[in-house]
Amino acid sequence: MKLPYQMYTTTTYILYVVYALVFLGLLSTVPHYLYIWNYIVQIGLCVFLMIRYHPFRTVYKFEKNDEKIIFNVAVLLFINLISVPFIIQYLESLKNKVVAFQQELHG
Repeated sequence: MKLPYQMYTTTTYILYVVYALVFLGLLSTVPHYLYIWNYIVQIGLCVFLMIRYHPFRTVYKFEKNDEKIIFNVAVLLFINLISVPFIIQYLESLKNKVVAFQQELHG
């Protein structure tokens, strides 16, 4: 369990860094790519949870790191559900301001 948990932890930190870069505006993406990223993260987390905690197991054994995994997945899903629509709305309004500014300059 040591290697999969380390891989999971590393992936979680990478996701947190990417979200922080998006929030700070250092990583600006097209809103379409943000939708794709959102779906990939949510589907990946759901598949991970379904594989790890499916009800058809014969032996139910929760390990020491399971509470951290479940909490981190819940945090990432919460961030996706709350922040991604806000970011997309912000990027759209920023795009509209830039287009209006360009039209003002040229016309």
